[in-house]
Amino acid sequence: MCNLAKPETHVRLSTVPGSRRVCPQCFAEVDRVRAKAGLSKAQLCAAAGVHPTTYTRAERSGFCRASTLRKLRHALAELQREQDMEMRMGDRVAPLYRMVFAMLAVEAGLCPETALALEPRQNRHRDPNWAAAAQVRRQALYLVVTLLDVPGAVAADAVGVSKQAVSKALSQVEDSRDDPATDALLARMEALARQEVAA
Repeated sequence: MCNLAKPETHVRLSTVPGSRRVCPQCFAEVDRVRAKAGLSKAQLCAAAGVHPTTYTRAERSGFCRASTLRKLRHALAELQREQDMEMRMGDRVAPLYRMVFAMLAVEAGLCPETALALEPRQNRHRDPNWAAAAQVRRQALYLVVTLLDVPGAVAADAVGVSKQAVSKALSQVEDSRDDPATDALLARMEALARQEVAA
């Protein structure tokens, strides 16, 4: 009875003869793609489950284990997919946010263009116009995030505020829905926005 060799079930990495370490070019390519994608070494290591010291050692020597390289390649591909998804989401978030903001501003008796132009980070709480615009901004953020089910970081980038500001806005607006009038306003704005999203 003859022994048949099992077929290859994966792509073989370029390894150093007599070793389980991959060649320097393989690791260098991963590091080049990481840098081009704007990802930090810490981000990639955390996603891959690879200790940062292992990454640094591979950088210096040019060699790493084949299993380590596979983890890094897989994590890098996943992180790039997440980046692409966030970019596509961001393209949808910004215009929807401006539309919802404008509708809420009109309801609040504000000029949408003027209110939208007010800088969120100025914290001019004593200015009634700024405070009113800030409330509209929080409500618009809340509706956009809940409508599109986007991560807070994506909404923050699209609107130009911090992730903490988005998180705070969501919490404050959710609490404000205990007021029947506010809840009715947000429900009406949500229905209008859903029509626009579906169109």
